[in-house]
Amino acid sequence: MFYSPTIEGAIVDFYVMPEYRRKGLGRQILDKAIAILRERGAQLITAEFPTQNQIAINFYNKMGFRPLVNIYAKEA
Repeated sequence: MFYSPTIEGAIVDFYVMPEYRRKGLGRQILDKAIAILRERGAQLITAEFPTQNQIAINFYNKMGFRPLVNIYAKEA
């Protein structure tokens, strides 16, 4: 099965200010974060962000990430 890592690295809050986008900064930061997570034994790295965030979707797709799960919510 695809999802059976013993150690998972999770990126849950990653934001690049608009004036710094499209300059390679996000890629550099993410590459460094991935390297650190791998050094610590991560076998799978996930990124969490709002479903409708098309900028994040495009960025993570470009970085080689793919969708893993969908989480839906409804107020009670």
